[in-house]
Parts: sequence; structure tokens; C-alpha cells
Amino acid sequence: MIQKTRIVWLIVLPLIAVWGGTIVSLWNGPFLDADRYAEARYANRLMESAGAGDTVSLREESALAYWSCYPDVAQDAYFGREGPLNLLGAREHFDRHGRGEGRIWPMTEDDCSTAESVQ
Repeated sequence: MIQKTRIVWLIVLPLIAVWGGTIVSLWNGPFLDADRYAEARYANRLMESAGAGDTVSLREESALAYWSCYPDVAQDAYFGREGPLNLLGAREHFDRHGRGEGRIWPMTEDDCSTAESVQ
């Protein structure tokens, strides 16, 4: 009887430990925490843009130019300067909405004045 009890505990304890570890990792992971999910998404977007050859200075210059061209986006709580996406907010707005609205993605602030004279 002691042998069977020992075997049961050798099987049950690891299962409980794995189950408990899974619960703890899910609880602390990005799936149940909106802020961590936003951070993880932001980090993934940074890695994607770095893989595409964008440098941080180029990304910053373009975002600042976009916000300069479109102050309504710069003021936005999500896509703007103070939004959770930071510099990626400008590009995210352009990808989701700006292109369809006929906005341009400027590389510098000079591109903004050129685009306004064409319109």
C-alpha cells in the first residue's frame, strides 16, 4: 500500500507543480494584463521596424514630422506624442487611418510643406 501511495504522489505532485506554474505565468503574462500586452506589442513593432532597416533616429524624425504635419494626430490620446505607442503611434495611425485619408508619410518636416502645396 505504501508503494502505491508513493507512486501516486510521484505522479500527482509534478502535475500540480506544472499546473500551478502555468497559472502563475498566465497571471503575470501579457494575456491578462492590458499594459503588459501593450508593452509586448510595442516591443514587437520595434523589432519589426528594426528588421526592416529603420533606425531609431529615422523613425523619430519621421514621427515628429508626421505629428508636425497633422497636429490632430499629435494631440490624439492613443496615436499622439503622449500616447502608449510613443514614436510608433504616428506610423500606426498612418497605417490604420492616414493612408486611407490621403495623408502622406513624411520623412522630414520639409516633406510636409511640399505635400501641402501639392494638395
